[in-house]
Amino acid sequence: MEFITVVLNNFSGISVISDANVFLGVISGSSTFGNGGVGLRLAGANNQILQSAFEKNTLSGVEISGNNNYIKQSSALPNSGSVFVITTANNITLDSVAANDNSVDGILAEASSMSGGLIFNSTARDNSGDDLSDQNIIPCGRFQWINNYFGTANNSCID
Repeated sequence: MEFITVVLNNFSGISVISDANVFLGVISGSSTFGNGGVGLRLAGANNQILQSAFEKNTLSGVEISGNNNYIKQSSALPNSGSVFVITTANNITLDSVAANDNSVDGILAEASSMSGGLIFNSTARDNSGDDLSDQNIIPCGRFQWINNYFGTANNSCID
């Protein structure tokens, strides 16, 4: 799917539960009355999200629970919840994403039994919570945080 605009839905802008999709230019939400939930729910595996924007959703910008997903040069700002939320997903890559001016955390790796993940060359600034947050029992043990530009982090091992 290319260059899709999705606005004013009650639950999610886009829910991807299938595997191996590529999205270019997906834009979700366009006003303070954007989607009534998450901009993008990514439950399927082996998907690529490229050059997409997820804005002004009432919950998260992007929620990732599927394995082996790759998000590059995408932004999520400003949303009412945390922006890029990695829940139970393994082997996730966030490459050059922007998560600024959101109401909770910018990029959040929730505490779970996830394995493998790479967040690099990304920007997270001026979020109400932490800009970068790794809540795993051993922070930075499951995720690598490399060369990111941010203001605050919940652990000193985050780079």
